Amino acid sequence: MIPSQTPGQQPYPSGTPSSSATQALRIQDALRRQLPASADGVVVSALSDNRIQLSGTAGSEQERQRIEQVAHSAATDQVIVNSINVANPPYPPTGAKSEPPPELQVLLP
Repeated sequence: MIPSQTPGQQPYPSGTPSSSATQALRIQDALRRQLPASADGVVVSALSDNRIQLSGTAGSEQERQRIEQVAHSAATDQVIVNSINVANPPYPPTGAKSEPPPELQVLLP
């Protein structure tokens, strides 16, 4: 509950126009509740053009996508810019040419 909030009162009344900064706080709160292990690695910022930017690091592409889903759910009327990096992307990256390391290559005559 927000300190000035009375019991039973919603912290962010629906239907009330809210600023991007308020929406960013709503998203951060939703991340802490729904994805507590991920929330500390994510920075939620209100951009000057009324968009919300997610930045930081996620452990996987699935986690990155889940963070974005939570953000969209918490701020349905906002444009979300997902700039979260994946800490350990799968190797090799999609579309990259895969070659074994030189010590594993077999030289043919």
